[in-house]
Amino acid sequence: MRHTRRASASCKATRPARDTASADTKRTGIGVAIDDFVWLAAYTWAKRPDLEVACLSGYGRAFAEAEMRALPAFTALAAVDDLQWAAGNDDAVEVARAQHTLARLVVTAHR
Repeated sequence: MRHTRRASASCKATRPARDTASADTKRTGIGVAIDDFVWLAAYTWAKRPDLEVACLSGYGRAFAEAEMRALPAFTALAAVDDLQWAAGNDDAVEVARAQHTLARLVVTAHR
């Protein structure tokens, strides 16, 4: 299940006034857990590898081998989507950022 935003209308108390659980079933869907990390991998972690280490150590488990293989592919798709949007909206900063992400993926794929 993909993580989703929390909505106060969907909060349910599991114990009186101590624990809560929430789900926005209108926005949830089947997906891979790695999808939650795509934008971090595309932009944040490239500039701040320390945040990647911190995030992954706090995640609670190592990525599975299939997730490690999928992350660059999902990251490339996100960068291409960003590039398409940025080019269509004359956003040179976003175009450059997406191009940098794609170039970095090419370099890391050939290591």
